[in-house]
Amino acid sequence: MLLEWCTLEPSGSSRLAAIRFNVPVRVKTIRIFPVGTRPFAQCPDVVARTEPAAFYLNIYFNILPVTPADPALRPKPTNELVHSVLPYSGDRAEFSVDMSIEYATRFVIFQGDFESVSLAIYGDLVTEQSTLPLTYHPNPLPIVENTPLTASLDPANAKDPTLLARQLLELIPESPSLAIVVRLMYCVKPSDADWEHPDFPYLYMDLGQDIGDFSLEKAVKLTTEQISDELTSDQLSSFVDKVSSVIGPPDSDQSYRLACLLSNLASQNPELTKLILASQAKIDLIEVIEPSHLDKYTMSKLAQAATNIDVARHLDSGKFLDMVQDVRNIYVGDPDTSSDATKLLDRIQGWHALSDGLVNPDGDFAAAATLLKDVGTHELAFGIWLESMIAHPDIFEQINHEIAVPLSHPLNLLQDPPVPTNHQDFLAFVKAYVSVALCVAVYAWSDSLPNARCRERVLGILRLWQTVDGYREIVNHFLLIPQMTFRLECMVHGDDTPTRAGMDAENIILNLANEPQAFLSQDIIQCIFALGQPLSVITEEERLTLRKLADIADGGLVCALEELAGLPGADLSDIRNLRVLRCSLAVIDSVIRGSDDGEWRVLEPSWGGRTQGVVIHLGEVYSALVKHIRQRFGLALPLSKSHNLTDQTFRSVNETLVLFTRLASSYLPPTRVVREWTANTVDLFACTDAADATFSRMDPVAAAARETRDTCIYSLRTLANLDVSIGSRHVSEIIFRMILKHGLRDGEIDPVYQLHQTFTLVDHLIPFPNPEILGHDEYTGLWVQRVIPNALTELHAFFTVLDVESKGHLIKRLVNVDDGVVGVGEWLVLESMKDFHRLIQNADEHPNGTSILLYRAMLYLRLLEDLLLPSSSVSTWSLDFIESSPEMLGLLSSCLGWLLQRRYTAPDATDIAYRIAAGRPELDDAALIIAISSTLLRTAQETDLSVTDLVSNLHPIPDLLKKLPEERLVEMRPEVGAMAGALIPTLMVDLQLATAVVRILEVVTERSQVPVELPGLTGSHLSDLLENLNPEIPLEKVEPLQSKIAPSSQHPVELTNLTQLPSALSYPFSEIHDIVHRVADAQPPPGTPPLKPQAQDAVIGMANISPSTILRSPLVTGLTKTYLKNDFRQLRQSNQTRQNTSRLPSMHVDVRPFHPF
Repeated sequence: MLLEWCTLEPSGSSRLAAIRFNVPVRVKTIRIFPVGTRPFAQCPDVVARTEPAAFYLNIYFNILPVTPADPALRPKPTNELVHSVLPYSGDRAEFSVDMSIEYATRFVIFQGDFESVSLAIYGDLVTEQSTLPLTYHPNPLPIVENTPLTASLDPANAKDPTLLARQLLELIPESPSLAIVVRLMYCVKPSDADWEHPDFPYLYMDLGQDIGDFSLEKAVKLTTEQISDELTSDQLSSFVDKVSSVIGPPDSDQSYRLACLLSNLASQNPELTKLILASQAKIDLIEVIEPSHLDKYTMSKLAQAATNIDVARHLDSGKFLDMVQDVRNIYVGDPDTSSDATKLLDRIQGWHALSDGLVNPDGDFAAAATLLKDVGTHELAFGIWLESMIAHPDIFEQINHEIAVPLSHPLNLLQDPPVPTNHQDFLAFVKAYVSVALCVAVYAWSDSLPNARCRERVLGILRLWQTVDGYREIVNHFLLIPQMTFRLECMVHGDDTPTRAGMDAENIILNLANEPQAFLSQDIIQCIFALGQPLSVITEEERLTLRKLADIADGGLVCALEELAGLPGADLSDIRNLRVLRCSLAVIDSVIRGSDDGEWRVLEPSWGGRTQGVVIHLGEVYSALVKHIRQRFGLALPLSKSHNLTDQTFRSVNETLVLFTRLASSYLPPTRVVREWTANTVDLFACTDAADATFSRMDPVAAAARETRDTCIYSLRTLANLDVSIGSRHVSEIIFRMILKHGLRDGEIDPVYQLHQTFTLVDHLIPFPNPEILGHDEYTGLWVQRVIPNALTELHAFFTVLDVESKGHLIKRLVNVDDGVVGVGEWLVLESMKDFHRLIQNADEHPNGTSILLYRAMLYLRLLEDLLLPSSSVSTWSLDFIESSPEMLGLLSSCLGWLLQRRYTAPDATDIAYRIAAGRPELDDAALIIAISSTLLRTAQETDLSVTDLVSNLHPIPDLLKKLPEERLVEMRPEVGAMAGALIPTLMVDLQLATAVVRILEVVTERSQVPVELPGLTGSHLSDLLENLNPEIPLEKVEPLQSKIAPSSQHPVELTNLTQLPSALSYPFSEIHDIVHRVADAQPPPGTPPLKPQAQDAVIGMANISPSTILRSPLVTGLTKTYLKNDFRQLRQSNQTRQNTSRLPSMHVDVRPFHPF
């Protein structure tokens, strides 16, 4: 609500004005209106008069704490003033006031160099704070949606990427073309006299002038000035002829001048460059330049020229590329020459990838993005490339069309490595890249003239783009060009009064400084050093923070290592410390990337002194950061922290992990550090998934979490791939065992969630065998022979608590990587069946937990059934293992027999029986044949089974029963009788079912010399069975059954006696509470274990040892002291030593694991 509208005029020498409110208020917004504006549409007579046009306005709020309703809780009255500064730069300005709900104000003081100021104050009235509400009323969280950019400010989705820059350039009267602006700002730098010339910027070098003896050196000098695009072809050809006439035999000086000429012409008239390159008969660059002439100076000029597409295409020949490659190999010890050669090759090949990627949906977009990133860091190369993009008709035509599907923002292809992308996303990125580059050039032009209107407009757009993903990275990339950084520095210190352009420049510097890599630029460091008050946007606290970061970057490696060593003890929940950490890491990383011996330079300083190594410090910082993230995404209620702090924490831990991985790969830390790092990485991996699920996908925190998640996988794989051991254990074994152990520990994260995430890590860590290699490669063989066999205890404990799907997947992965060498997959399946067998053996000991027991039995069956599925990659392996392992045969038959004995049924047990019966008809184990056949026969008593499934289940039974000896076949008669009796109503309907039943009856009765009695088939049931057989069955099969089957005296078993295993487990909370308390009550009370009685000789031996002998023994080292005479007594007389130093009583508690059964 509007609290106050007024026009204030200062009074007195202190130039103060004040507003007093009748009641306490909480201010939210202050709006200042320029002179002549009408703030309120409903009150046209109200006219603002704010003078002068720009000034700093100091505001002092008299702060009052909001008093509670209870008088006893009211604090003492205070008289505190909170100061703030509002930089008013003209036009309408709105300033937000972050006033806490715990405070209010009644008095506001204004002070500044103003004649009058018209302002409106908005906020709320504040009453005495009421008591806390007794009931909770939930309110939905607001849905925050990103506001898309307007079409005019979204060049990634526009047809013409040059349109916005041309519109901005039109704000300047009589402005030149974009090509001239780019050329003058980055390539052909005008002199001070040129800027004052009345014909500027249309000042051109006359290529036809008579300069006496023409030489290649004079040609190079002529082309350093701007050449008109309006020259005729005859004029251009004449100049080319002059150049060709002075070309002599190859030598190093001539090669260098030709490279300089190409570099100068690369940003000039495109037609002249084409004529020079096309004159092969006169100037054949490939033949004129020899390998011995390619020194670092010539190579540097050629690399600059190669950012022009015509030059790059001309040099893209096999002969020239081979020559440059040979030079790079020869000068491998010369970093400058080798680097320039690499840059030349990359730019030639990068232009090929870029031009191909603009038209080819399957192009090499990563190589093209690498070219774009490279040219954006060098001013001259940037100008040459940008002019080629807008002046070359073929290239411009390829980017001058609309995107098929508009994007919310362009992808960030400048990150290392570039993200995978498609053709449409790549085109959108290139369009955005070109448009932002042109707008930056327009800003440089408007600042050079200067033209305040255009400059302020461009700065406002750049500041807006810094808030949009994709555009932010492009803008920040271009602002690191030295010229642009210097212009921002001058803009901040341009006036003593606030300006809109200066405020935008300060915001741009703040946003740019959020990325620690920006401080690697010496120009940014100097810009930060130059910052000084008064500032409109950057507070003094922020300025000091930026100064601290600039000091670290300016101090180099030594300063960065010192800061890193002190950070483990610092508060890493402070965003300032996080920025210090990230800046230090960026400096260290730049040293590593900057030279071949970078890692040694980072590690060496700690080796010379008695200090811990940088890897140890990184591990300590990493542990502290992961601890904060665990608290944020753990089970405990997280503390209220800013969104930016969470984002910075994830980015800090990601960069710390990347640097730790790189250095630890060269200098592996001790086992303790490796284990702690592994445990922290497991926790961090789980938290990244929680963060990605908590925040929206477009949120910066979610993006940082996803990047950190990939880094966790990369880090574990990298160190696990090292061929190094610590002591007797390979590093892969240490990491693998620690992951398995830590996944089972209870901590701050939901244990079930952590277990699932740990399993994901394990799946990523276990290697995949190379299908092109017969057997195992070296790394896979290491895992099979050393890592997995040494981690069987941890692997089994981890495997036991996994869900069925994860267990099946883990077995499949282990079987695939093991390939029968160790048999770890077989061992896990066998151990699982042993656990199943122990479960059913102890079933009667836990009558209260029957439902849990049955559910666990179902899980064991489901695992085996998952392995035997035809779609499973290990189905054949599973059948082979079951058939070849006597122990597995016995366990499986015992478990299935227990289900049959207790009359339990389960679809998984039926599937297991069917898969084995159908997949291994040659099975000859009698016990398993009986269990499988009985399980399949039992399905006839299930009322919900279709006839087709029933026929399928009964089909393999006759072949199995034929393999049973007569004495064991007798055991099958009760099951066969129950099956036949249950199917009597169905036999008339289905021929296939009747045929299957007849085959089973034939097998059961054919070897008996007397009629066989099948329990459950009484006289009436037997007659019904034979009468209801399908009439299509031949009589020669039915008639023998009448004589071979005798009526039974036992009645059929009731169908309702079968109990199906539960497919899910649901327990009332009250029962869970009772189970937990029963188990807790059953535990013995904690206590200290009794000491073992000592033998008499041991006690006597201890008594014979003199204490003084022990203290004076030369074998005793460390903090020992021998007291003589009254030394000890005199020492105890001082006040400092008269303290009770006794330790607390023993707090020993026996901790036992929780086992419900």
